[in-house]
Amino acid sequence: TNLSGAAQAAAAERSVRDEIPGRIVRVLVRPGDTVKQNQALIVQEAMKMELTLRAPGDAVVAAVHVSEGAQVEAECLLGTWLSAESGQRG
Repeated sequence: TNLSGAAQAAAAERSVRDEIPGRIVRVLVRPGDTVKQNQALIVQEAMKMELTLRAPGDAVVAAVHVSEGAQVEAECLLGTWLSAESGQRG
């Protein structure tokens, strides 16, 4: 089956989600930024601890869905990215 570029990108979309409710302290990237594996993306404060969400692989940030100071619930979508290797959302 041939999928359009948009359909392929949507099918391969990757996202960053938080694990527990908390407050976004810092957003360290913006759309278009190139990031490396384990690079810090977002810092969240939860239960009086700062948690750093990191890139799972080399990628280009496609979108950031939160801003500093935002309160987020568990499993909230924080950002999406494009895989650096394939050009697909990752």
